[in-house]
Amino acid sequence: MLRTIGIRSALAAFGLIIVFTSNHLFDVLELSKNVNSYDHFLQVFGFLSISYSIVPIFLMVLLVYFSKMQIRPYISLRYGSTTAWVSSEMMLIGLLSVATVLAFVCICFLQSFLTLGFKGGWSEHAKNYYEYFEVFLNLHHPVQYIIVTVICTAFLLFVLGLIFFICFLKLRNIIASLVIVVLCWMFNNLVTIGKIGVLSPWLFTDHVDLFTYMYRHEISQSSFPYQIIIYWLVLTGVLIAICIRIAKTEDLIFGKENVHG
Repeated sequence: MLRTIGIRSALAAFGLIIVFTSNHLFDVLELSKNVNSYDHFLQVFGFLSISYSIVPIFLMVLLVYFSKMQIRPYISLRYGSTTAWVSSEMMLIGLLSVATVLAFVCICFLQSFLTLGFKGGWSEHAKNYYEYFEVFLNLHHPVQYIIVTVICTAFLLFVLGLIFFICFLKLRNIIASLVIVVLCWMFNNLVTIGKIGVLSPWLFTDHVDLFTYMYRHEISQSSFPYQIIIYWLVLTGVLIAICIRIAKTEDLIFGKENVHG
């Protein structure tokens, strides 16, 4: 995966992650003296950061990966079939998703460990800021919240990667595929920001931030909303099935090359 992306591209993405997480760290330090490391994670994996930091960096890495990927007639011989090749590419997209999220987590951990520490639970700042979720904050530890949020973020990137891959298989064009994914993500953001109640409960942006999810879906604060992961499992399952169907039913033509399923 690193050979395909390139060391320079990986280092560039890593550098951007450091810049963005450092910016969030400074924001947290300026908020109040009553903050801790969990506030830093809440900032980095909040709605705005995911929209304008995590997703763009992932799409950049995905674009580099697909732009360097070479499609040749020997693919069917090397993998046995286009279905095997498509499955392999989906696995790599999944790895890219997890790697991107883990890079953010690791850098956040190091920055937090060196500056804020991990003592205590929810900070006084968090309790005041999320006053509406007082019952939830009293019953559940922030580590629990952060782990599920990180998992949902990884699923989000994987879903966007699968949508990109489906568009790539159908259109055979990297830029057009990227534009569709960006428009899809922008639509999700606009619906969430606009608070369109009919659509927002079904879209990506309502299933990453747990506080937004609990508020929009009127989830009881006494129990942890693990059911949010079911949404991502179903959605990824549907997209994976679409990719496999394309591989089995269509001839994949890239330029002058034709790879049969």
